[in-house]
Amino acid sequence: KKVIGEHHPHTLTSKGNLACTYYSLAKFESAQKLEEEVLMLHKNISGKHHPNTLTSMGHLPSMYHALGKLENAQKLKEEEILLRESMP
Repeated sequence: KKVIGEHHPHTLTSKGNLACTYYSLAKFESAQKLEEEVLMLHKNISGKHHPNTLTSMGHLPSMYHALGKLENAQKLKEEEILLRESMP
């Protein structure tokens, strides 16, 4: 973060990787919070069709599912699929 900045794609990738590590350690709330932040930043910086944004959208439903937030998981997964299908 100090060298390349909070919003640099590599920083966001590292945060996404950390969220996946939290998920693997069953720290689902921490994983959800961090991945939501990463997703929001990817959408704002790169746009909703960018591959990094779609990757974050693909990770977050698993975190919602682990927390019993099944409607959130389904809604986000459907949004991700629609975005991928609409890409040229």
